[in-house]
Amino acid sequence: MRTHYSLLTLLSLLTVLLSSSVSANSPDKQNSSGKVTYKQVTNMHTLLGPSQQAMKALIPKEKNSLIELTFAADNYLLSSQPLDKGKIITVGLDQESSTIVNTDLSILTRFGEMAGFPYQVKQPIAKLNDIQLHPETKTIEQFEAKRLTGTANINNKQQNVEIWYSPEFSTYFSPYPLAGLPGAVLSMTVGTDYLKYEISSISFETPTDSEFVVPAKHQEITNEQLEDLREEAIDALRRSGANVMSNKR
Repeated sequence: MRTHYSLLTLLSLLTVLLSSSVSANSPDKQNSSGKVTYKQVTNMHTLLGPSQQAMKALIPKEKNSLIELTFAADNYLLSSQPLDKGKIITVGLDQESSTIVNTDLSILTRFGEMAGFPYQVKQPIAKLNDIQLHPETKTIEQFEAKRLTGTANINNKQQNVEIWYSPEFSTYFSPYPLAGLPGAVLSMTVGTDYLKYEISSISFETPTDSEFVVPAKHQEITNEQLEDLREEAIDALRRSGANVMSNKR
C-alpha cells in the first residue's frame, strides 16, 4: 500500500505542476474583457493626391482622434471621435461609424449613417503579412510589449507597420483591425508618418452582449453602395460651401 500511495502522491504533484505551467503561459482571466482607449494621429498631408497638393496650406498636417475599444472573447468593438475641431471637413470613414470585429471568423462589420442612411457593411479583416518578430521589449500600461514589423493593406494601400503587442490578453485586438496578430496591439505605426496609435488607458470589466450586436435599423449594403452614399455626402457638403477632402484622389 505504501508504494501505491507514494505513486498517487507523485502523480498528484505532477498534475499540479503541469496545471501551473499551463496557467503561466495562458492569458490571465482578468484580461479577458475590458475597455481600451488609443490616441490616433493621422498625417493628413499623406492623403493628398497630386492634384490636391494646393490644399496643404488649408489643412492642418495632423488630425487627432480618440479610439475607444471594447473587447470580450472573440469580439471587439471600435468607435472613433475627433479631438480636433477644424474648418476642413474630411469624408472617409464617417465620423459616426463603429466597427465590430470577430477575430475567430476574421470578419468585421462596420455600421453607421451616411447621407442619412443607416448602413452596415461586412468585409474580411486585412491580413498582417511578412511578420518579423524582434527581440526588443518595453513596458506599456504595465504590460510587457514585444515588437514586430510587417506589411498590411491599410486603407487600400500596402503599408509597412511597426507594432508593439502583448500576448497577455485573450482577445488579440487592434485599433486598426488586422488578422494574424500574435497578441493585442498596444502601439502601432503605419507607414513612415501616416498613422500612429498609442494606448492611453485600459480597464478590465465585463461588457454587455448587446455591445457586439448591430442595431436592427442598419441595412446591409455592399462597399460599392457605401461609396455611392459617400459621394452623395461629399456633393452635399460642397454645395453648402464647405472645403471637403475625400479619399478619392
